[in-house]
Amino acid sequence: HPRLLSDLQDSGIDLITAANNHATDRKQIGIDQTLLAAQKAGLLITGVRKSDAPDMAVHAIATIKNIRTAFIGCAEVLNGNAGEKQVLNCESKEIFDLIKKLAADKAIDAIVILPHWGVEYSSVVRDYQRDYAHRYLEAGALAVVGSHPHVLQPWEKYTTRNKREGVIFYSLGNFVAAQEGADRQTGAFFYLGLTKAKGEKARVFNGAYAPIYRQQLSIIPFTDTGVNLNEFYGARMRVGILDQLKKKMCSQN
Repeated sequence: HPRLLSDLQDSGIDLITAANNHATDRKQIGIDQTLLAAQKAGLLITGVRKSDAPDMAVHAIATIKNIRTAFIGCAEVLNGNAGEKQVLNCESKEIFDLIKKLAADKAIDAIVILPHWGVEYSSVVRDYQRDYAHRYLEAGALAVVGSHPHVLQPWEKYTTRNKREGVIFYSLGNFVAAQEGADRQTGAFFYLGLTKAKGEKARVFNGAYAPIYRQQLSIIPFTDTGVNLNEFYGARMRVGILDQLKKKMCSQN
């Protein structure tokens, strides 16, 4: 519903990916109307294109504190529905061509991939997820932030063959979802620290995370729910409600 987009924006969200396994549930018109509503709301959107615009860009670009960042959303499956031309596929040649094109653009400082992938309700990263994440980074991306499993999956630092360091969050779990159980009510915010020298691309200098938990209709800071966040992300870069994010990230570079 269009109201949802304005509510997201009012909540401080600036960009969304619409590429997911339900993207084509409402056929072509569903994607077209979502794009139109996002445009009217002034909300950046990635991962999908209009049905009558096969050459429309599926990425979105945001300038974040002077770092011009390209975001690319993609979906692994569409629940058997048609719509491949409107929704960017995570395994397609198109996404790798796009990453390489953006990486070669001197006006783009960083590329973040937002894949909707993985096995639902499984905290285990599949080999193909790891393979594609590494290939995204090798092609020129700086970070990969996944969704779809509805539960948390681990993160990973990866160094490319040309010595660039990237970071991968395979799944951040649920943020808002009408699902019960501690593992499905637990999620995480991911903070990516980037820095950029004049005339160079951005690079990752650190990353941190803040655990969250959905309690009925509220999202609250994480407390002890039986889900071991340290198992997935470790304790060193975990941000608590009393921590200063900038101090934590810069002091442990």
